[in-house]
Amino acid sequence: MRVACIHSSVVPSRAANSIQIMKMAHAIAQEGHQVLLVVPSMKPGQEPNVADVFSFYGVSPLVRLVRAPWLPIKGRGVIFAILAVLRAWLFRPDVVYTRYARAGYLAALFGLNVIYESHAPENGRAYSRMLRSRNLIRVVAISSALRDYLIRTHQLPGEKVIVAHDGADCIGSGVVGRSKDGFDVGYAGHLYEGKGMELISELIRRCGWARFHIIGGRQKEIAYWKERTAGASNVTFYGFVPNKEVHGLLVTMDALVAPYQPRVMSAMGQDIAQWMSPLKIFEYMDAGVPIVASDLPVLREILRDRFNALLCDPLSADAWVAALEELRDDAELAMSLARTARQDLEERYTWRQRARAILQGLTKTIVVRKNIAS
Repeated sequence: MRVACIHSSVVPSRAANSIQIMKMAHAIAQEGHQVLLVVPSMKPGQEPNVADVFSFYGVSPLVRLVRAPWLPIKGRGVIFAILAVLRAWLFRPDVVYTRYARAGYLAALFGLNVIYESHAPENGRAYSRMLRSRNLIRVVAISSALRDYLIRTHQLPGEKVIVAHDGADCIGSGVVGRSKDGFDVGYAGHLYEGKGMELISELIRRCGWARFHIIGGRQKEIAYWKERTAGASNVTFYGFVPNKEVHGLLVTMDALVAPYQPRVMSAMGQDIAQWMSPLKIFEYMDAGVPIVASDLPVLREILRDRFNALLCDPLSADAWVAALEELRDDAELAMSLARTARQDLEERYTWRQRARAILQGLTKTIVVRKNIAS
């Protein structure tokens, strides 16, 4: 098939959504489809060579990348959507795949088949109209909780909405196990409210026997948490690390933590705790290192306590201290958790498996639609 992916996120960037966008476009291409990726243009002088964009994400250049203007004027989102859909239309796609509701709505108006990927509840005229369009052939929800919400709130047919959790590539060779002194605890991701630095700072204070490694975050946030942990000699802040280099750090850890709080804020200021499917969970699974994560309903869609992770009350520092101590003292448990998590990723959560699930069965549906139209 010919698949046009339209997204409103800047590529390349440090944002997790840009990683997801590029990885998915690449995975669709790996499955044998022709892929056009339309993203916003960057400021003059900032736009890198196309080859550098793919290198930034550690993927091969299987995707045709084009840009549409994101102008510094009122209505820029609508203008971008119009121009992006025009570029997609010229590609003559069998389907348009997008996370941007305006583009999805306009593509449907153009008579194009649309797959819309939802990451949280939304509102707006374009979003509502797109969901009612007969040209919307599939909605992808990143969690079962979000799928249930979409069906219940927007009266969507159950067969039209599928769940596809986020994913990761299988980069490493699997579980290695500890071969050094000391105990290293890693965290990778943003430092927004609710991501867990509040809890990690407490663990740094209480677990003097462990070394903590904080990968990611913006300079302002890093400065804040450095001040909050001033005097602690067992923490290192790495700042931004390109996605393709994160794996090399994760595999050196003895435990990886995902201490999400009951309220988790996105970069846009939206609470996503009920709906999220964090990229870091899957990247942790690939690392072959035991995971300690918050015991939240949406994370239990992926993780099972004492099977592929240790799940802890996000509000109990005592529980997290105990979990890290158990992994430190029980190498067999640590190996078992890491091995099972890695196996789950290989069997269920790679980007290619996700792309395959999202497009599964569409060829026959799209051909039928075209035949009817003719």
